Amino acid sequence: MSCALGWWLCVTCLAAHAGPLVSADSPIGFFTNVASRLLQSQLGLSLNHIQVFPTNQYTPSVHRLLQVTANLYDATTNRPDTDYPYLPSVFRPVFSSPGGPAGSEVFISGYEEVTNASVLAQPIVDLADPNSRQTLMPLDDQHMAYNIPLVIGAKKGFPNFNEFAMQTLVQVARKLQFTRQTGPNSPIFLTNQMFLVGISNVFGVEAWNSYVTNFPRPLRLYIWPDISVVMTNETGAVLNPTSPRYQPPVTYADIIADAWSGYSPVFESVSFQIPVFTNLLFLTNSTYQYATAQFVPPTGTFEQVSPAFYIPHWWLSVETRLRFAVVDVSVTPTRIVDYVNLADQNLVSLTDVLTWGGQCSNVYTPNGGYGSLWCTNHYPAIADETLPTYGVLNQIAVGLGWQPAYGEAVWNSAMNDFPAGMDKAAAIDSFRLQFGLSPLFSHPPGTVFYPSNTFNAPFQPVRSIYLLTAWQANDPLVHYMVGDLTDLTRTNLVLDNLPFPAPTVNLGHVNLRYEPWGGNPTGGPYSTTAFDLTVKDPLMLQSDWWDFPTNLLSNLSGLGRVHRGTPWQTLYLKSAGTDLSTWTAWTGNAQLVTNAGGPNGVTYDAFFTQPTNDWRIASLVVSLLRTNDPRSLASVNQPSTAAWCGLLDGLTELTNSAPLEFDPVVISSNSPQAATVAAALDTARSSRPGQRFRDVADILAVPELSVASPWLDPSGVAQLQSSMDDEASEAIPSQLLTLLRPDSIGSVSQAGGTLQVQFSGSDGYAYVVQTSSNLLNWTAVSTNYPANGVFTFEDTPSPASPRRFYRSMMLP
Repeated sequence: MSCALGWWLCVTCLAAHAGPLVSADSPIGFFTNVASRLLQSQLGLSLNHIQVFPTNQYTPSVHRLLQVTANLYDATTNRPDTDYPYLPSVFRPVFSSPGGPAGSEVFISGYEEVTNASVLAQPIVDLADPNSRQTLMPLDDQHMAYNIPLVIGAKKGFPNFNEFAMQTLVQVARKLQFTRQTGPNSPIFLTNQMFLVGISNVFGVEAWNSYVTNFPRPLRLYIWPDISVVMTNETGAVLNPTSPRYQPPVTYADIIADAWSGYSPVFESVSFQIPVFTNLLFLTNSTYQYATAQFVPPTGTFEQVSPAFYIPHWWLSVETRLRFAVVDVSVTPTRIVDYVNLADQNLVSLTDVLTWGGQCSNVYTPNGGYGSLWCTNHYPAIADETLPTYGVLNQIAVGLGWQPAYGEAVWNSAMNDFPAGMDKAAAIDSFRLQFGLSPLFSHPPGTVFYPSNTFNAPFQPVRSIYLLTAWQANDPLVHYMVGDLTDLTRTNLVLDNLPFPAPTVNLGHVNLRYEPWGGNPTGGPYSTTAFDLTVKDPLMLQSDWWDFPTNLLSNLSGLGRVHRGTPWQTLYLKSAGTDLSTWTAWTGNAQLVTNAGGPNGVTYDAFFTQPTNDWRIASLVVSLLRTNDPRSLASVNQPSTAAWCGLLDGLTELTNSAPLEFDPVVISSNSPQAATVAAALDTARSSRPGQRFRDVADILAVPELSVASPWLDPSGVAQLQSSMDDEASEAIPSQLLTLLRPDSIGSVSQAGGTLQVQFSGSDGYAYVVQTSSNLLNWTAVSTNYPANGVFTFEDTPSPASPRRFYRSMMLP
């Protein structure tokens, strides 16, 4: 019993629902009801009003809850259309644009079930593109939108989209030409620059059968790449207008039954399909023309412009869009079994990136390094484009032999302006002669250098900028959002040398990011999470090891085996949590969300998907799906250790006799292990505010229920032959959750002379509110019906009234 404020609130007698609030008879009915509850309880969102433009509320945490919902439904049944692998349930968003084509807002207004492949023929909208966005209708189920995927239930056995790899190379070079005023011995009066740029691209798309057996039915792959690579200047003008976008028709790949091989570490390549792998050229090696702000085919002629040492301000935008689908064509109508519609954009200031690593401070420091040759400071530290930049001065210094270049291969490349018949040494000394400097090298007898009226710097800096895209699935069942596929430890911008392994080199091999229990099986990069049971299920070594329930409604203790929508993890019922930085890196979800309660109202979206958030999800799902009579359930606030022992009696725990060996044990209330768990539960309750668990999920914070179970030997958990698997560590909580009910939680607030008394309760039941002045005699004052788990009772006591106690009771 707890009391609060000047009016006393007594909380008693709440039982849980006697029949399921949600039926599994209709897939879309189940999905809509459960998803609505999860979104509202976890994120405060409505399934029928998720804004996607201009604010995008469809974050990975939102998709994760929708994924959990679909996975819950698919854990209740197997569709009879096929044998194993059984078809998954598929749900699609319905969009609304209240203002029509000119509307300024776009929402998801609900979901529909997808029972054929016709959605693949529908156009797709890029919400960031105003022209594309205006194709949406006020209520629209005829379009899809990038980064808002279909929601597909987790079913074992299907191949999946696994990787998109792309390398975009921008190569920039600068030539210098000098012109004397009147003749070979006159002063230099004019210097011209020539910038040459080329942009090339290579990408590939990969799908994987991560299971050990061949896929038994025919499949068709659909692939729609849509890639744009655009260079702009400070005015926004497009500098490569002739070929900025690659948007071919859909590519099909048909795979006959039993022809898609299963995964074998020895012959891994046969389990991969790479339906698209191609090279693209977005800008052939071209000369930048200052007067027109365009790239033109190279002519070899220097453009004479003023100011001579202008700095081109270039931005590179690489926008990658990809649709990919796997369709089971063995059934009529054909059925989608996998689908992604990913989009991402990278915007890079090439002008700034070219200087990376350079010595470009306010004081000129001669240097021949990559970045120093592109410094934009004008000598002597004056913002005047008629004066040479530090980068130009360094280029001249390298040409004069004063500074070492950043590589002999670059010096000797065909792009350098060595005069005919000269090698590097001769080119340097010839260049030195133009400035009246003595030679640095010895040359064959008879070698003579002559000053010229017009001559070029023999050395030209060349810098390669690689923009890398590597979307790789960690868990083959988790790949629907860009964040699912992103390795936050790898950079997407690399200069000068392509890293090894390059993204496209990994195609046809197990992803570097793939990390079930024990880490990457091919010996990939060392990971601190290789044996971390707070982020993945222990002993889950590969896809075949999933043991998803198929009749969840008949046994809700299987809830902990439903995939939770993050890598290698089922719904999390263990007590141990992980820190946000580790979790963010594990999921790849670095998206920030505003108005989220963090510093300055901003926090990482990954905060909302942390494993311990599943405690509330599990509690809510059990309350929605169980069929127990409420009077058969026990209060989560058991009054003593003995009472907890009584609840534990007859439950089944798994105990480990040896690595990978787990034996069932029926718990006896008289056992010392039961006493240990019961004492821990009683201590945890006593230490909470008001000495009460507010929700059934609160018990999951007690380690003795899971990772510190006295029936389990946790030694060796950090190894492949783990002493604890997920089923064993969650056996007690998965059973106990189904036996408990929350007690009603009440609160009192005052508005004027009126009291607002709010109680929690279960929808579908009537509750009577009673008042008392002495906690002995109670008077019924109101009958109420909870909506969304709460009801509110108003009372207006007279000023002279004694203090009043309130309590809620479920009516028979």
